[in-house]
Amino acid sequence: MTQYRDIAPEIAALQQVVGSPISTALVPTWQRDDMLAILAAWTPTLLDKENVGIIGTSYDVEAINGIDWLMKNKGLKEGDKVGDIYFEGDYGEGGLKGVKYAADKLGLKVVEQKIKATDEDMSGAAAKFKREGVKAIWVTTAPGQLASLAGVAKSIGLEVPIGTNGPVFAPQLLDTPVGETLDKTVTVFNSGASYAADLPEAKQVAADYEKAYPKGVPQQAVMTGWSQAQITKAVLDKACESKDLSREGIVKAFRQLKGIDTGGLIAGDLDFTQVGQASSKAVYAHDVDKNTPGGLKTEGDVLSYETAESYERKAE
Repeated sequence: MTQYRDIAPEIAALQQVVGSPISTALVPTWQRDDMLAILAAWTPTLLDKENVGIIGTSYDVEAINGIDWLMKNKGLKEGDKVGDIYFEGDYGEGGLKGVKYAADKLGLKVVEQKIKATDEDMSGAAAKFKREGVKAIWVTTAPGQLASLAGVAKSIGLEVPIGTNGPVFAPQLLDTPVGETLDKTVTVFNSGASYAADLPEAKQVAADYEKAYPKGVPQQAVMTGWSQAQITKAVLDKACESKDLSREGIVKAFRQLKGIDTGGLIAGDLDFTQVGQASSKAVYAHDVDKNTPGGLKTEGDVLSYETAESYERKAE
């Protein structure tokens, strides 16, 4: 709050606000200030705010597509149990909402394990999932909890596929003792292209990044940042066309954007005209792969299953 108040008088909009807790705390102030805030967070509850921009799909829709993909590709079948480990709060519970919706539609059962962001040892959760006989695990936590869960699961013989929301994976995990386990078990689902995506736009971004930051870390966040800048430019172009660069005018311009193509950096065409709904329901499935720059290898094309397309979230 203090940092925002320090910069607010000098800025017209925010391009990249990192994290659901920070964004949720600042929303009332942004609304008071008519400030457009484009987030590096995909919390579904924030979709209801007219002046908040979420680029791509939200955590619930990531999970819906992810569970559907696990059924089609990893042997998960109707009647099976899925373990879901998630942070308390809007982030983790956003993922949980998607898992429960998919489970209801696809005939699965969910074994829940809520944890706090300060919890580091996932032994209890892994043991619970093994007792319950889960056939897959969904994770909506931070990277540290993913590493702990994967390591413990392997040690107790719980060898099942793991699906995650986007923020759960970090390429630095591949240099830890559980790197090989993550390589074999984890698939990450989100709307962003991977760093090594076989797309002309992604290849150009990667080349430009490596030229500008030769010591930088190749990771999906580079593509996320670039694509968010693309949207910011589109917003400002629209505001200029309308001859209104006030904060109110910028928010209005943002809510007029529809059919935005980022060259595949974000899955699907983006529509920001529908307050309360994700700008896209499409995702990529990224296989964790230590031999791929950035640690993620995209499996196939853009995904948007009927289960996700039929999902309509309601204002909260």
